[in-house]
Amino acid sequence: MTVLRTLAEQTDPRHTALLVIDVQNDFCHEDGGIARRGGDLRRVRELVVPRLAELIRTAADAGVFIVLARIVQSPATNSEAWEALEPADGDRLVVEDSWGAEYYPGLPLEHADLELVKHRHSAFAATGLDRILRSRGIRSVVIGGVATHVCVEGTAREAADRDYYVTVVEDATGAAFSHLHETSLENMRRYFGRVETCAAVTSVWTALAVAESEEILS
Repeated sequence: MTVLRTLAEQTDPRHTALLVIDVQNDFCHEDGGIARRGGDLRRVRELVVPRLAELIRTAADAGVFIVLARIVQSPATNSEAWEALEPADGDRLVVEDSWGAEYYPGLPLEHADLELVKHRHSAFAATGLDRILRSRGIRSVVIGGVATHVCVEGTAREAADRDYYVTVVEDATGAAFSHLHETSLENMRRYFGRVETCAAVTSVWTALAVAESEEILS
């Protein structure tokens, strides 16, 4: 068994998928549900979304399989236990067919190889994502999106438990509360994979794309 150790080995485009998690109006927009509940989403809008756009474009150029996932709530998929996680009063988030459930503007959606609707925190929960990735020979996932401590970490945890190499992009993930973001990154760094910057990941993908182009031309 050969264990992949370096960032370049673990994020090789030939066996890597980029998972972009829950970049939706309710989680990012200044008029969205999280902002109405008092969350500060300026970092998400000003840093995280542009970094995610850069990741997606670079991934597309390098041949990385790109998955855009968003969470949707509906009466058909909400259990009593799931409903109990919501406040007793106030607006529900990311309700099916609502503005809040739509993608927040700024991502190059046209580069997505797969758009995935999920109904729980993890992108692997009852979605068929694991089967899709394995059918393509995917061994590694690079993860970005919101919120770091909820659906990003939930996806990273399950990816690690399913034996994927996990890389979380720290400046392409965000949350409404900075202490939760930082604590979640430390938790994932210690137990579920590696935490890297957007620049580190894109430099690997760009270098490999350039090398392949030069090989074709030679």
